[in-house]
Amino acid sequence: MSQVSGYATLRGVEKAFRLLSEVVTAGIAEGRPYVQIEDWSGLQGASLDGRKYYIDYTKKRDRLLGLIFYGVSPLFKMSIKLGKRLNILKFDVKIVKDYSEAIKLALKMLSAGKTQVDDSLVNLTSQPSVVFAEEGPSHEIVANDDWYLQLDGFSARFEIIDGHIFHADTRGF
Repeated sequence: MSQVSGYATLRGVEKAFRLLSEVVTAGIAEGRPYVQIEDWSGLQGASLDGRKYYIDYTKKRDRLLGLIFYGVSPLFKMSIKLGKRLNILKFDVKIVKDYSEAIKLALKMLSAGKTQVDDSLVNLTSQPSVVFAEEGPSHEIVANDDWYLQLDGFSARFEIIDGHIFHADTRGF
């Protein structure tokens, strides 16, 4: 999971992806495919350079099985749909309405990608918290205080769900 907020500049996106890379390395077993969930409800905008860097970096992520967005503004929704039509990315990209729908879709993508949902997590220094859904199974969420980036007008928070779902959460002012 990643959560970003504010206005994304090139500098902010570069720093966020450096942190994202560290989180994936620490939290998801090497070579294991994963699905990324992006909460863009707090994202107010992005510079042209920031958007280009986001696309270029995302295209290079070999282990990424799917990318799921929620909380997307109408403008970003249009941009994402255009990117899908142009086949810019080699993996599945979806837009859903909320976190719950994103988790369900991520588990479905992982299942279709032949990734075991119940594999053990990589050992991390942070303690996982278990989230119980009203329906269905609970999910193990691993977060670390070091997996948070705060810049002027931009912030990003990351967590790993069930060992192979990367959730990016965004917030802003």
